[in-house]
Amino acid sequence: MSNSSAIPRIKTLSSSLANQIAAGEVIERPASVVKELLENSLDAGAKHIVVKVEKAGTQLISVSDDGHGIHPEDLQLALQRHATAKLSSQSDLTAIRSLGFRGEALPSISSVAALSLTSRIADKEHASILSFDPDSGLSDFMPAAHAVGTTVEVRNLFHNTPARKKFLRSERTEFLHIQEMTRCLALSRFNITFSLIHNNHKVINCRAVAENKASRVGSLLGQSFINSAIELNHSAGGMHFWGWLGTGELGRSSTDRQYLYLNGRMIRDKRLNHAIRLACEGLLELGRFPTYVLYLEMDAGAADVNVHPSKHEVRFHQARDVHDFVYAALSRSLQLSQNPNNRIKAETYVTIGDGYSSQSQMNNIVSDPRPAYVGKVPGRGTSLPADSLALGRMRLQIEEGFVITQRGKEFLLINVKAAQKHIAFQRFSSAQQESISLRPLLVPISYEISTRQENSLLQISSLLEEFALQFELSGPGLCRVRAIPNILTATDIASLLEDILNLQISKKSEHEIKDALIAVMLSHVSDIPNPNMDEEDVKSLLRQLENSGLDTSLKRRPPIWSTLDTDMLDRLVNAD
Repeated sequence: MSNSSAIPRIKTLSSSLANQIAAGEVIERPASVVKELLENSLDAGAKHIVVKVEKAGTQLISVSDDGHGIHPEDLQLALQRHATAKLSSQSDLTAIRSLGFRGEALPSISSVAALSLTSRIADKEHASILSFDPDSGLSDFMPAAHAVGTTVEVRNLFHNTPARKKFLRSERTEFLHIQEMTRCLALSRFNITFSLIHNNHKVINCRAVAENKASRVGSLLGQSFINSAIELNHSAGGMHFWGWLGTGELGRSSTDRQYLYLNGRMIRDKRLNHAIRLACEGLLELGRFPTYVLYLEMDAGAADVNVHPSKHEVRFHQARDVHDFVYAALSRSLQLSQNPNNRIKAETYVTIGDGYSSQSQMNNIVSDPRPAYVGKVPGRGTSLPADSLALGRMRLQIEEGFVITQRGKEFLLINVKAAQKHIAFQRFSSAQQESISLRPLLVPISYEISTRQENSLLQISSLLEEFALQFELSGPGLCRVRAIPNILTATDIASLLEDILNLQISKKSEHEIKDALIAVMLSHVSDIPNPNMDEEDVKSLLRQLENSGLDTSLKRRPPIWSTLDTDMLDRLVNAD
């Protein structure tokens, strides 16, 4: 029988111990203090921020700004947990627009260091100063000389928690963390001047810029990054995605030059990181990583940043939409950078359904009108040789439907449309189905459908996934198409979906339904107009034919190509 006196009793922690526990969540190292204080300065509307540190922040961290300041009557409140001017009601949590909002930073810092807070608001003649030391407690606040704004000084960090201080790294390492944190926040706000001074030596001095944002990025990451990076700027569905992406020679062996921001907040998100990696797949050598500074802007209510005390993690309400938008925007920018002659247009899609038809212009959706193909690895570009030897080299394009190539002493007359259909058939068939690559739409397209059509979609959903046609039923009678096969990039999506919905699938086996779906897909390949093809386009087409399982040694392969030797050409030219 257990002794009740040995059972631990529940008790309320002291405020000092509670603050130190909270500090363990927020204050990991000196750079954490710099982050919290800089975010407070940004939220206060500062235009100039100066960070001074000594001995990598263990001896002194001082952050001064010219923001709106703190009311003198609120100075004591600023050092109490859960006291903040950034939230006023529960509804504010659904659309957080400030960087800091929990009201824990200053009390957490003051529990592990000596802190002084000096601030002045615009309608006061002088500032007020308030100090707090974990050992001696709170001092009375006194008048002080200070411009409008706030200065926070943190001294002797972790002096009362030696176990925490023991785990700090060398002074150089800790300062590099502070420098990186300052760089991260300087990249988030181009209209603010940042200065970082370490041991009386100015390390960062970034002046505010209005238009030339690239110069700011170049000053922080090196001009070579800006000179070689791809600049992107895409908007769709209430989202704006812009910034700079470096690949190729700029690929690094680590991920230390990857900056991703959501509404001005530095974030880490596995889903967005996956979208970026997927878009860059095949462009970098194994073990190399892209460099980027990317900004995603959207409605604050569409994302939850109140996930972790560090506020680096984020949860999107429509995570799949955001992922596909970022992936498509990056893919489009990379594609254009490799072939700047690509034509871009805004596509028009039609809402379909039984007895319902209305047209909506999706001005922000960009799509290459030419059919795009990839190699056998989904999402990875094909590296083509200088010549496609098996099917010869391009010599002439006849209008837009035929290409003449030469291999040795003979010529091949290739039917482009037939070649495209054959390639598509091989990819939609089980033999090469792994080679189908999907292209997410920048914004999912919505269609109204009938109950019968909804049931049909549900029945064949797994087959559509195999063909890289992604959709979801987002409500009663509402279907959203998220991605289409890359082969069908230039097709009319509304017409494609209508043909699929009108398939008679009742009492048919899965094999018969699959054959019918392939027939529909191939018919839409036939409907895609042939583009003008340059030599690189022809090389890509020929290589895909070679990889499709055709016996390219055949002298004649109607209707894809016909062989013409020099004797035949001579007879044609000299025929009476």
